[in-house]
Amino acid sequence: MSSQSLPPELVDLVIDQVIDDRITLHTCSLLCRSWSSRSRYHLFSDLLLTRKNCDDILAIPPPSVFSTAARRLMISEKNHYPSGVEHFRSINSLYLTMCTAGPDINNTFLLFPKIKSLELNQVTFQNFEDIVRLVCSLPSLETFTLFMSPWIQEQLTISPNLELPQSLHTLNVVSSRLRVFLEWFNKLETVPSITTARFYSVAEPEIPSIGDAIKRLGGSLQHLTLDLLDSSHADILTDIIDLSHCPNLLSFTLLNGWPNLLQELLLTHTKHSSLQRAALTIYEGKNDIPNLDLLNWTGLDQLVTSPETAFQLTELTIRVYAHSLISTVTRETVESQFLPRSGAKGLVKFVPERQRTLELEKALALTSPVAQHSWGEQIMVEEKVRSTYRPPT
Repeated sequence: MSSQSLPPELVDLVIDQVIDDRITLHTCSLLCRSWSSRSRYHLFSDLLLTRKNCDDILAIPPPSVFSTAARRLMISEKNHYPSGVEHFRSINSLYLTMCTAGPDINNTFLLFPKIKSLELNQVTFQNFEDIVRLVCSLPSLETFTLFMSPWIQEQLTISPNLELPQSLHTLNVVSSRLRVFLEWFNKLETVPSITTARFYSVAEPEIPSIGDAIKRLGGSLQHLTLDLLDSSHADILTDIIDLSHCPNLLSFTLLNGWPNLLQELLLTHTKHSSLQRAALTIYEGKNDIPNLDLLNWTGLDQLVTSPETAFQLTELTIRVYAHSLISTVTRETVESQFLPRSGAKGLVKFVPERQRTLELEKALALTSPVAQHSWGEQIMVEEKVRSTYRPPT
């Protein structure tokens, strides 16, 4: 049977299975005319506009393949919305990177009324309220990512009339002024039902605000990631973070913490049955020795395997990061020296940093240019690599 005789619905179904593989999509687009339309629909779904290509792409009269197919738009190194983007009415994900927000930032909703995901990546604002107003102006927003986007003027108060969209369910934040964001968030009269929260580069002064935010999110929170700026802050985190406020938590990831901290946080959660996945990332100690000897393996074994433990933990991952890709730590070293101490060793995995990096690079190579330049997209790809990677037997 020739490809032309296949029903269009079947062709679309086949092509939809490879939407994350741009190499295969490109091959499909050149196969025949009947495969071209659907392939290009996915190939051009992501559009990256930079100073080099912006004028050429936007000079194409609408409707162009870009304006009709693009759903995710990244604008880089442009301090204003370039003329012509008003024709991209199907955009549902907007990424602004490496620029200074101009006055037309207030027109974002008018230009892109379907936005469900917004990422601000190294975007400089005049003040924090400008960021708040932008986010609060998008009624359908579901995911907000704030990556190292500073503001010039300090501001004592924010308009009390500004409220986050109730559709917001995912929050990704890494900022040198994370405390300002959290203090504003914790003062809101109502907060949306956020199910996923990721806070990166958490410094010591910000930990109390993190604790308050987790308490406010309460039962809506299902996935939590905390990345400590310094592992020495882990003891403070233990005293402040209380996961018992989140009875529906499904996964908890702690980056750059101490092994005993993970165990203490898990102990606070044994009254709940929802937790399924927990992960800890630590760095090598001196002389390339993993800090796994700091973990109370006997206590962990009892916590995980005891029939009195209520939660349904199905995966416990402890990763050892090397300070460089050249590391003497091997899976065999970890398994022979540490895993035998735990009867739950089937739940514990060692993932070499070199292999992790290679798997991440391979996964990113299959994504679009937008994903490769997006911090939010990269952390999701990395989480996928973490969850699917299986060490060789």
